Amino acid sequence: MYDRGKISESEKLLISTTALDLVLMTKFVSTIDTPKLKAYSIIVSGSEEATYQAKIASVILHLMGWNSLYLGNVENKIDPFFDIDIQRLITKKLKEED
Repeated sequence: MYDRGKISESEKLLISTTALDLVLMTKFVSTIDTPKLKAYSIIVSGSEEATYQAKIASVILHLMGWNSLYLGNVENKIDPFFDIDIQRLITKKLKEED
């Protein structure tokens, strides 16, 4: 609807934020006892617009039993040392899980 000019930018933001809040609340009030898997995911978004989808993906994986970690928007953080930093984070998180 936003692309067709039916709602304003602020209405789009309100709808997106409300939908994201509902998804995040689902993560914390889930009553289904999903067994924890030995599966890990680190979710990042490459733009501000992809942030909502990345957060939702993280919550869905969490509800499926994955150990899911959402990092956020890394669009402006990528530099030559970013790969090294991500590797250190993954190593640290895996050691914490064991």
